[in-house]
Amino acid sequence: MLQANGTRAGVYVAVEASRTVNEQDITRARERADVLATATGTEALAVVVGNFVAEPQERQAADWAVEIIQVAEPEEELAAGPEGV
Repeated sequence: MLQANGTRAGVYVAVEASRTVNEQDITRARERADVLATATGTEALAVVVGNFVAEPQERQAADWAVEIIQVAEPEEELAAGPEGV
């Protein structure tokens, strides 16, 4: 990102995408963000994007400083539920 004063500053984002967010997704996002931060010396955020997130995974993500972005499914898949597709 280029700032108004002409210097470069920014943040990296490690993103895992999954239909149903699970423990492995959260772990991978955290580990990859840590690697990015170490390699670049810059802040790196851990993010998981998914359709379905259970309460235990929400707690784990909060404990591990991983952001969760929950997105809606396409309309034709909604009736099938998480196991139907």
